[in-house]
Amino acid sequence: MSATDIDAAIADPRTYADPVAYRDLFTQLRSDAPVRWTEPEGCQPFWTISKHADILEIERQSQLFLNAPRTLLRTREQEEQIREMTGSVQAVRTLVHMDEPDHRAHRLLTQTWFMPDKLRALDESLGKLAVEFVDRMASHGDACDFVRDIAVWYPLRVIMLILGVPEEDESLMLKLTQEHFGGADPDLKQKATGNATSAIRGFFDYFKKLTEERRKAPKDDIATLLANAQIDGKPVSDFDRNSYYFLIATAGHDTTSSSISGTLLALLQHPEQFGRLRSDHSLIASTVDESVG
Repeated sequence: MSATDIDAAIADPRTYADPVAYRDLFTQLRSDAPVRWTEPEGCQPFWTISKHADILEIERQSQLFLNAPRTLLRTREQEEQIREMTGSVQAVRTLVHMDEPDHRAHRLLTQTWFMPDKLRALDESLGKLAVEFVDRMASHGDACDFVRDIAVWYPLRVIMLILGVPEEDESLMLKLTQEHFGGADPDLKQKATGNATSAIRGFFDYFKKLTEERRKAPKDDIATLLANAQIDGKPVSDFDRNSYYFLIATAGHDTTSSSISGTLLALLQHPEQFGRLRSDHSLIASTVDESVG
């Protein structure tokens, strides 16, 4: 591959949907250019780091390597759309975008909610949800679209339960998430009514309303916690609070849906491994670790 072709492949979403293409590309990068200046057409240039050890070393040096200003690969056109909306190339300001001391202060806002004792209290509810979705899959008979019918909905229900979004609004959350992350996907484009920028506006409008509701009627959920959150005795800004909602509402389920779908696909592609798992349930825990690792 030429340098131009490699740049294009690194920035092309289709590369990451093709396991063979993805493996071959990054095997070549790790061998020939593990730290590579990448200049794809239509995007700002960036460094591609392809070795695991190098990535870990960068993660350890938070004082040297910053999260800001860019955390996502967007085209220049998309960045201009976001700049018009926010005055920055970032459409949101979440923990992913923050460096110290802001990162630590904002992380502490919800840390207690995700402690083991709190999560264990959810076990019964999550177990019932899991049974519900397995039953739903069985109700389809011999075949179903696992991604669309099952995988996208179970993680969504879990994270919205924690966040405090009512079940009737989950379809809106899924729609906005897909428009934000998959606006260039041809399958999604056919059904989408907005793009990544309008999706963020939709999230912010929704969470502004949810904040107002939780201030009037608090509940035991993340929405109530964020609605009344303070740092150093001052209320969190509307932009930072809505960004916090946005991070939980999107990253909390989208990656998990992909992991569930990818795991099932891998098992179907390797029936001998699927057979081992079905005959030995003690392998389930390690299978889960492998699927999200």
